[in-house]
Amino acid sequence: SITNATDGNDTVNWILSQPWSNGVIIGKGVSALGITQNFLSGASPNGLDGQYITKSTANLYDSVYYGGVFCRSAIEGFLLTQNFDSQALQDFIAHPIYDSFWQQFDQTKRQNLRDYPVVIVTGWYDIFLRESVNNFETLRINGSELTKNESKLVISLSAHGSNNGAIQWPSDASFPAGYSELGFMESYMF
Repeated sequence: SITNATDGNDTVNWILSQPWSNGVIIGKGVSALGITQNFLSGASPNGLDGQYITKSTANLYDSVYYGGVFCRSAIEGFLLTQNFDSQALQDFIAHPIYDSFWQQFDQTKRQNLRDYPVVIVTGWYDIFLRESVNNFETLRINGSELTKNESKLVISLSAHGSNNGAIQWPSDASFPAGYSELGFMESYMF
Protein backbone atom coordinates (compact mmCIF):
# COMPACT_ATOMS: atom_id res chain seq x y z
CA SER A 1 0.00 0.00 0.00
CA ILE A 2 1.02 3.62 -0.39
CA THR A 3 1.52 4.02 3.35
CA ASN A 4 3.59 0.90 4.03
CA ALA A 5 7.04 2.42 4.57
CA THR A 6 8.59 -0.84 5.79
CA ASP A 7 8.37 -2.65 2.43
CA GLY A 8 11.61 -1.08 1.23
CA ASN A 9 13.57 -2.04 4.34
CA ASP A 10 12.17 -5.56 4.21
CA THR A 11 13.12 -5.91 0.55
CA VAL A 12 16.67 -4.62 1.03
CA ASN A 13 17.20 -6.90 4.04
CA TRP A 14 15.84 -9.87 2.09
CA ILE A 15 18.20 -9.20 -0.84
CA LEU A 16 21.19 -8.86 1.50
CA SER A 17 20.35 -12.21 3.12
CA GLN A 18 20.31 -14.13 -0.18
CA PRO A 19 23.31 -16.34 -1.04
CA TRP A 20 23.50 -14.80 -4.54
CA SER A 21 23.72 -11.23 -3.22
CA ASN A 22 27.11 -9.53 -3.50
CA GLY A 23 25.97 -7.04 -0.83
CA VAL A 24 25.68 -4.09 -3.21
CA ILE A 25 22.19 -2.76 -3.92
CA ILE A 26 21.39 -0.06 -6.45
CA GLY A 27 17.72 0.90 -6.70
CA LYS A 28 16.15 2.06 -9.93
CA GLY A 29 12.74 3.12 -11.04
CA VAL A 30 10.94 5.03 -13.76
CA SER A 31 7.75 7.05 -13.15
CA ALA A 32 5.61 5.19 -10.56
CA LEU A 33 8.52 2.87 -9.75
CA GLY A 34 10.67 5.96 -9.29
CA ILE A 35 8.19 7.16 -6.68
CA THR A 36 8.71 3.80 -4.99
CA GLN A 37 12.46 4.43 -5.05
CA ASN A 38 11.96 7.80 -3.38
CA PHE A 39 9.86 6.15 -0.67
CA LEU A 40 12.60 3.56 -0.24
CA SER A 41 15.15 6.28 0.44
CA GLY A 42 12.82 7.92 2.94
CA ALA A 43 12.64 4.65 4.85
CA SER A 44 16.44 4.85 5.25
CA PRO A 45 17.28 1.20 4.61
CA ASN A 46 20.75 0.00 5.57
CA GLY A 47 22.51 -1.52 2.61
CA LEU A 48 21.30 0.72 -0.21
CA ASP A 49 24.36 1.87 -2.20
CA GLY A 50 22.82 4.14 -4.83
CA GLN A 51 19.70 5.02 -6.79
CA TYR A 52 18.90 5.80 -10.42
CA ILE A 53 15.51 7.53 -10.47
CA THR A 54 13.91 8.49 -13.78
CA LYS A 55 10.98 10.85 -14.43
CA SER A 56 9.50 10.76 -10.97
CA THR A 57 8.56 12.82 -7.94
CA ALA A 58 9.69 12.77 -4.32
CA ASN A 59 6.79 14.94 -3.12
CA LEU A 60 3.34 13.62 -4.04
CA TYR A 61 1.53 16.80 -3.05
CA ASP A 62 3.36 18.81 -5.72
CA SER A 63 2.23 16.32 -8.35
CA VAL A 64 -1.34 15.84 -7.16
CA TYR A 65 -1.89 19.58 -6.59
CA TYR A 66 0.29 21.21 -9.24
CA GLY A 67 0.66 24.82 -8.13
CA GLY A 68 -2.23 24.20 -5.72
CA VAL A 69 -4.59 23.00 -8.49
CA PHE A 70 -5.91 19.44 -8.24
CA CYS A 71 -4.82 17.43 -11.30
CA ARG A 72 -7.91 15.23 -11.37
CA SER A 73 -7.53 13.63 -14.80
CA ALA A 74 -3.88 12.70 -14.37
CA ILE A 75 -4.31 11.47 -10.79
CA GLU A 76 -7.42 9.40 -11.51
CA GLY A 77 -5.65 7.78 -14.45
CA PHE A 78 -2.55 7.09 -12.38
CA LEU A 79 -4.46 5.56 -9.48
CA LEU A 80 -6.50 3.40 -11.87
CA THR A 81 -3.50 2.07 -13.81
CA GLN A 82 -1.59 1.39 -10.58
CA ASN A 83 -4.56 -0.49 -9.05
CA PHE A 84 -4.90 1.72 -5.99
CA ASP A 85 -7.93 1.39 -3.76
CA SER A 86 -10.60 3.99 -4.61
CA GLN A 87 -10.11 5.42 -1.12
CA ALA A 88 -6.76 6.89 -2.23
CA LEU A 89 -8.51 9.39 -4.52
CA GLN A 90 -10.89 10.39 -1.74
CA ASP A 91 -7.93 10.87 0.62
CA PHE A 92 -6.17 13.09 -1.93
CA ILE A 93 -9.31 15.19 -2.48
CA ALA A 94 -9.88 15.54 1.28
CA HIS A 95 -6.47 17.22 1.68
CA PRO A 96 -6.31 20.13 -0.79
CA ILE A 97 -3.55 21.89 1.15
CA TYR A 98 -0.16 20.59 2.23
CA ASP A 99 -0.70 19.16 5.71
CA SER A 100 0.39 16.20 7.85
CA PHE A 101 -1.32 13.82 5.42
CA TRP A 102 1.01 14.96 2.61
CA GLN A 103 4.10 15.16 4.84
CA GLN A 104 4.17 11.37 5.05
CA PHE A 105 4.56 11.29 1.24
CA ASP A 106 7.17 14.06 1.03
CA GLN A 107 10.56 12.42 0.72
CA THR A 108 12.28 15.77 0.10
CA LYS A 109 12.06 16.24 3.89
CA ARG A 110 14.09 13.04 4.37
CA GLN A 111 17.04 13.71 2.04
CA ASN A 112 19.39 13.74 5.04
CA LEU A 113 18.82 9.97 5.28
CA ARG A 114 20.51 9.35 1.93
CA ASP A 115 24.20 8.53 2.13
CA TYR A 116 24.91 7.27 -1.38
CA PRO A 117 24.95 8.68 -4.92
CA VAL A 118 21.69 9.35 -6.73
CA VAL A 119 21.16 10.04 -10.42
CA ILE A 120 17.88 11.81 -11.15
CA VAL A 121 16.84 11.78 -14.80
CA THR A 122 14.03 13.82 -16.30
CA GLY A 123 13.12 15.44 -19.61
CA TRP A 124 12.43 19.01 -20.64
CA TYR A 125 8.88 17.93 -21.54
CA ASP A 126 8.36 15.50 -18.66
CA ILE A 127 5.38 15.94 -16.34
CA PHE A 128 7.80 15.55 -13.40
CA LEU A 129 10.44 18.05 -14.58
CA ARG A 130 9.74 20.53 -11.77
CA GLU A 131 9.56 17.79 -9.12
CA SER A 132 12.77 16.13 -10.36
CA VAL A 133 14.69 19.40 -10.18
CA ASN A 134 13.29 20.04 -6.70
CA ASN A 135 14.27 16.53 -5.63
CA PHE A 136 17.83 17.16 -6.81
CA GLU A 137 18.02 20.59 -5.17
CA THR A 138 16.93 19.20 -1.80
CA LEU A 139 19.45 16.35 -2.19
CA ARG A 140 22.22 18.89 -2.73
CA ILE A 141 21.12 20.94 0.28
CA ASN A 142 20.23 18.21 2.80
CA GLY A 143 21.99 15.03 1.71
CA SER A 144 25.17 13.64 3.22
CA GLU A 145 28.51 14.87 1.82
CA LEU A 146 28.71 11.75 -0.35
CA THR A 147 25.20 12.33 -1.68
CA LYS A 148 25.85 16.03 -2.33
CA ASN A 149 29.12 15.40 -4.16
CA GLU A 150 28.26 12.28 -6.15
CA SER A 151 24.63 12.86 -7.17
CA LYS A 152 23.71 14.10 -10.62
CA LEU A 153 20.70 15.62 -12.37
CA VAL A 154 20.26 14.80 -16.04
CA ILE A 155 17.66 16.66 -18.11
CA SER A 156 17.35 15.19 -21.56
CA LEU A 157 15.37 16.24 -24.58
CA SER A 158 12.41 13.95 -23.87
CA ALA A 159 8.84 13.71 -22.62
CA HIS A 160 7.42 11.44 -19.91
CA GLY A 161 6.51 8.55 -22.17
CA SER A 162 6.75 7.73 -25.80
CA ASN A 163 5.76 10.58 -28.08
CA ASN A 164 5.00 8.17 -30.95
CA GLY A 165 6.77 10.44 -33.41
CA ALA A 166 4.72 13.53 -32.48
CA ILE A 167 7.94 15.45 -31.82
CA GLN A 168 10.92 15.08 -34.11
CA TRP A 169 13.92 15.23 -31.79
CA PRO A 170 17.17 16.50 -33.31
CA SER A 171 19.61 13.74 -34.23
CA ASP A 172 22.13 15.03 -31.68
CA ALA A 173 19.58 14.89 -28.82
CA SER A 174 21.15 11.80 -27.33
CA PHE A 175 21.59 11.02 -23.66
CA PRO A 176 24.71 12.65 -22.17
CA ALA A 177 27.74 10.35 -22.20
CA GLY A 178 28.66 8.98 -18.79
CA TYR A 179 25.20 9.27 -17.24
CA SER A 180 23.52 6.18 -18.59
CA GLU A 181 21.84 3.76 -16.25
CA LEU A 182 24.28 1.00 -17.15
CA GLY A 183 27.29 3.27 -16.62
CA PHE A 184 26.04 4.26 -13.17
CA MET A 185 25.36 0.66 -12.19
CA GLU A 186 28.79 -0.48 -13.37
CA SER A 187 30.51 2.37 -11.49
CA TYR A 188 28.95 1.52 -8.16
CA MET A 189 28.22 -2.20 -8.28
CA PHE A 190 31.50 -3.70 -9.41
